[in-house]
Amino acid sequence: MLAGPLVSKDEDTYSWEATYREGLGRHAAWSFSWLNEGHIPNHHRDGQVVQLWGRLPLRENRLELSAGAGPYRFFDTVAAEAGGNYSDTHGWGLVLSFRAAYYFDNRWIAQLQLNHVQTYHGPDTTAIVVGLGYQLEAPDGPGPRERAEVRSTNVTGNELTLLLGRSILNSFDSETASAQGLEYRHGLDRYVDISASYLHEGGRTQSRRDGLAARDADLLMAGVGMRF
Repeated sequence: MLAGPLVSKDEDTYSWEATYREGLGRHAAWSFSWLNEGHIPNHHRDGQVVQLWGRLPLRENRLELSAGAGPYRFFDTVAAEAGGNYSDTHGWGLVLSFRAAYYFDNRWIAQLQLNHVQTYHGPDTTAIVVGLGYQLEAPDGPGPRERAEVRSTNVTGNELTLLLGRSILNSFDSETASAQGLEYRHGLDRYVDISASYLHEGGRTQSRRDGLAARDADLLMAGVGMRF
């Protein structure tokens, strides 16, 4: 998890990012991120980023410098062109990143990262974010694992999870409401699960929806599950 200030030609704001990262060898890695670019005037933009990284280990592998690039599939709240106050648009961009990370003995990682976002429609932005990471698998020595361990069994059996949290409407006012969900998940293979979920997005007029899928709203939820 990382967060920090963001700069654009229109106004300065904030940015935060949640990332999963995995090694492809000593000098390469890939990552999947959810990137939020804060509240630029007439733009509330966030979305998914997939990046390939080249990395350079230093100081007995404890310090890692890396550079990455990849596509950005974003969702943006913008001023409506005809009627209404706003509209939700989708688009593509490119994220270029530079990262410095220090790996501690207890699997924790201190990170400093620069993200530059270029999009085909909308403002370009630059953010400096700092944060903490955690290695899910213990490394063989100091620094990051070069590759993930190969699994021999399914990750998931049968799981039932109750989720509670907040829904945030993709509007300029970012109205919120309580949200609930119930999910059943079953593992099909070592790397494949199937799930069925019921989701309630909250009681506001703009997002009073229930069902198996939702769009045009962000949801921040946490829950407890049972494996059987």
